[in-house]
Amino acid sequence: MSTSNVADSEIDKVTMTIRMLLNDIVNRVTKPKAKILSVHIVRPLPKAGPRKTNGKSRLGKSKIYTSTPEKKRIQELETMRKQKLERKNTKRNILQSGGEVNKKDTKQERFSKETILTPWTCKLLPTIALLSKTIDTVVTQNDIEENIAHLITLARIALEKGDAERAEAILIMGLKISDDNKVFLGMPYMYDILTSIALAQGNIEKAEHFLVNAVEKMTQIGMADDNHHIIEFKLRLARIYSSLKDNDWAEIGFKSCLLAQKNKIINGDNTTRTGMLYVNVLFWYGVHMIRNQHYRDAKKMLDKAYQYSIKIKGLSPYQEMVILYTLADLNTELGYYDVALHNMLNAVLLGKGISSLDLPRCYAKLAKIYTKMGIYDQAKSSALEAQKLAFLFDYLDIVEETKLLLAEISLREQ
Repeated sequence: MSTSNVADSEIDKVTMTIRMLLNDIVNRVTKPKAKILSVHIVRPLPKAGPRKTNGKSRLGKSKIYTSTPEKKRIQELETMRKQKLERKNTKRNILQSGGEVNKKDTKQERFSKETILTPWTCKLLPTIALLSKTIDTVVTQNDIEENIAHLITLARIALEKGDAERAEAILIMGLKISDDNKVFLGMPYMYDILTSIALAQGNIEKAEHFLVNAVEKMTQIGMADDNHHIIEFKLRLARIYSSLKDNDWAEIGFKSCLLAQKNKIINGDNTTRTGMLYVNVLFWYGVHMIRNQHYRDAKKMLDKAYQYSIKIKGLSPYQEMVILYTLADLNTELGYYDVALHNMLNAVLLGKGISSLDLPRCYAKLAKIYTKMGIYDQAKSSALEAQKLAFLFDYLDIVEETKLLLAEISLREQ
């Protein structure tokens, strides 16, 4: 066979092969596609029960974090349904015993869980990739703790950038991961930040709901009722009820916190943390009493707070200044001008030491005390200092207040 015939034969073979491939492609395109069954179509979600292992991973529930939106929505609806049936705890139970159910009390909560679940389900975060695991990967407790710690860091960064919505979504995702995997590292801090975000936005009811959830959850996982995290959250709840004039609930909260801290100290807990929390409870209980015009009881609380804070030496200069300012205001109201003057002079001294932005208010308060005492030259000097600093810091309300003070002092001097 000649060389040309061999070449022609090879060309024919190639041509025939190309035609067969083209026909196959056309058939695939034109014919209806058969549904290809794969693992992901037959079972897109991991089984809830135990699964077989190839020897590399443990038996147990699947640890895949990523899932379909449908699964997430079903889980949300199921969670909401269960919580509507199961959650009968009231404010009284939360504040008194840390979440024991009292079936006789019919007072309803102000929120449904949907308020909390909505933000994170509607927003996909790039950080979800950090939480994705393959089927064969064993997710350890350390992995989950690292992910939660990373989410808390991301939330703080978002807050620093002014993106409160993103920070909230990240933290709620962290809480869900924590709850799903029974790993509670960082849970109190996530609730603490979420509460602060809600309060900063003026959403007091949402803040209340976060705090109630926090106390319930910490009680469920076995934290003692007098654990400092639980007491801190109860104290914040009591402060919220006080600001809302919900005095019955506020009283229950303050008394519960005060009793818990007293018992710790009586039983020999002399740590700075316990002492500072005790001072904090005394101070805010005193402020609550001032709101309700129980001035003498408030004075007892605030005096105890200041005396104990000196004993443990745990207050920052700013915290001490705030207590002294509040005491000065209270003693002025009670007519104890000498004591009020002593409080206020110390507050001003502390304010100068830390270059506090509250100095204009301190000087204005000092001017009022001097005016009450009839020491008009000192009153005028303090009022002028308050006015100068108020102009410097752009505190227009203090500027107006000092103008009225100076006018009053001038009238009294005549």
